[in-house]
Amino acid sequence: SMEFWSTVIKPGKPQKVEIADGMTLRLTQCSLGETVKPGRSVLKVKAAGKDCVLTSLMADKVESSILELMFEEGEVIFTVVGPNEIHLAGNMLDNDDGDDMGNMMGEESSDGDDDEDDEDNEEAPPQKSGKKMVKAAEEDMEEDEEDGEEDDEEDGEE
Repeated sequence: SMEFWSTVIKPGKPQKVEIADGMTLRLTQCSLGETVKPGRSVLKVKAAGKDCVLTSLMADKVESSILELMFEEGEVIFTVVGPNEIHLAGNMLDNDDGDDMGNMMGEESSDGDDDEDDEDNEEAPPQKSGKKMVKAAEEDMEEDEEDGEEDDEEDGEE
């Protein structure tokens, strides 16, 4: 499922966003509020131990910015440096949709994810060969029927 997500970051007041297990925050837009003071407002994020400037907005020049960022479960801290608050908008996505492995992966460390992926790859081929085996079995049955007829003839000759 995907739901609309938004928040307002006020200058000098870092805002912590907790992203629940199995969820992803997709940040798509940020803009200045309805009333703006002159000057430059910088939106920063701290996630996965990294600090990063996402955008810089200026009243009457650049008042909004399109983003395309995904934050996986955990803690994300948004900060605004400058005179104006910045409104963030995006979606909170449920990773479990149509992905059964999502639950298991979410609970493991990143190392665990790699192992899970490997298992996926190993599990896939047997399923395919399983179908082939079924076809092969059907063919064997047909062959057996033919063999059966031949066996009868052989029995008759003896």
